[in-house]
Amino acid sequence: MNTYLALFGVQRLGFAHAAASVLVAVLGLAGIAGRMGWSRVAGRAGRAVLLPATLAGGAVVAGLVLVAGAPGPCAGVGVGGGGRGVRGAGTAVSMVLVIQRAAPGRAGQDYALVSAGFFAGFVVGPPVFGAVMEASGYGRGRLLVAMEFAAACAVAAAWASRERRCSGGKLG
Repeated sequence: MNTYLALFGVQRLGFAHAAASVLVAVLGLAGIAGRMGWSRVAGRAGRAVLLPATLAGGAVVAGLVLVAGAPGPCAGVGVGGGGRGVRGAGTAVSMVLVIQRAAPGRAGQDYALVSAGFFAGFVVGPPVFGAVMEASGYGRGRLLVAMEFAAACAVAAAWASRERRCSGGKLG
């Protein structure tokens, strides 16, 4: 979805290329702020386990804002793109979890495995999104992404619940 944000601005909203690139810059700035802020929160005892579901839920909302274009096409894309950038903090939170939970001597390998999973999304995601977008439009493509984040939210919530039960209600 991120890879098509500027293209959407040009094709659907009629933005000039330079203006459409600002959408990606907004996403990037929000991503920097989100990664810095959420990873700091994740470093606090018991917080990191709860954040993946929260961030995935936020991504669902951001995706739906992009689908709806609310409160207007231009503002909706800016708000949705910014929301997606902040949600990108899920990568930083995941890495905090890897570092917190890695067995001695395994942090590097575990970090690499999780990073490979994230980058696999960049390998698979754009072609799938592009095919869906081409077949049925941006709205359906973004709806698909929102549904994927809803599934991620459910998995992360189930994992956090399991962690809570296994730790006797004490997370950290």
